[in-house]
Amino acid sequence: MRDPYAETTPGEATARRPAEPLMTREKAAELGRAGAALAVLLLAIAVVVAAIS
Repeated sequence: MRDPYAETTPGEATARRPAEPLMTREKAAELGRAGAALAVLLLAIAVVVAAIS
């Protein structure tokens, strides 16, 4: 990987792009879907274990 900021001298000003937000609506929606899928999977495992015992 190439680091463009490593190629500048210490006194040289560099313009950095603003950081992206850590959580966007799309990421939040995907996280919600993944959490729901995990909950369904754990519930299914619990039902199978309860049925066996």
